[in-house]
Amino acid sequence: MQQNLYTYPARMYEGKPLQIEVAAAQNKRKETEYAAQRILEYTCEQGGRMRDVAILAGSIAGYEVLVQDVFSRAGIPFFLESKRALLLSSAAEFALSALDIIAGGRWRLADVLRHLKCGFYAQSRRRRRSFGMPRNTGSGDMLFAGNLSGAMSR
Repeated sequence: MQQNLYTYPARMYEGKPLQIEVAAAQNKRKETEYAAQRILEYTCEQGGRMRDVAILAGSIAGYEVLVQDVFSRAGIPFFLESKRALLLSSAAEFALSALDIIAGGRWRLADVLRHLKCGFYAQSRRRRRSFGMPRNTGSGDMLFAGNLSGAMSR
């Protein structure tokens, strides 16, 4: 199964699947608790090893907090991994916005604000507000120009 998990076109497995279980529950919390219960049964009662267990999900986003909570309480070691676009990374945005400032040859307000809101500058909330940033940027879609016009004021 592992060899063909992401192959396209999919190849039909002719044998009988062993040690694979598909489960569904009333909600994500119950699914996560059931997975933890099955892992503990496999390792404690059947002599299995934690490193032989894998849980796959189409989207980990809805399970991340639950896995951290339930698995930590159950004493189950875990590693969460998910793919995300590089351009959604704060570090990439930081570098790209810096290049936009430098390459443009002038410090455009939009480029500077985009660079500042990446979150890599240690500033207090009060200091961010002096740059025209609202208290809670939420998704980061909104910034106010405020005091930024030419020289920055304190």
